[in-house]
Amino acid sequence: MKLKNTKRIRPIPYNSEDRAFLENVGRRIHNLRIERKLTQNELAEMAGLHKNFICIVEKGSQNPSLLCLHHMTKALDISLSDFFGGNYGR
Repeated sequence: MKLKNTKRIRPIPYNSEDRAFLENVGRRIHNLRIERKLTQNELAEMAGLHKNFICIVEKGSQNPSLLCLHHMTKALDISLSDFFGGNYGR
């Protein structure tokens, strides 16, 4: 069976504002995790995600989906609106 010749969709390259946003999100997750005295392994297990994924999100080098953020914030016992409140609530 021959597959159709489909074009691969490439992600839009991140600009400096995008990278700064992802770094802030990662830092926020990291700080909340540390406040709750959780390891990356524990957060990953609670959120149903892989430990490596938590690591790269915290570094700001991965753009987590909204659903992954939902699972992480739920495991950290904070709502998405509170997570994005303050700096991102405008």
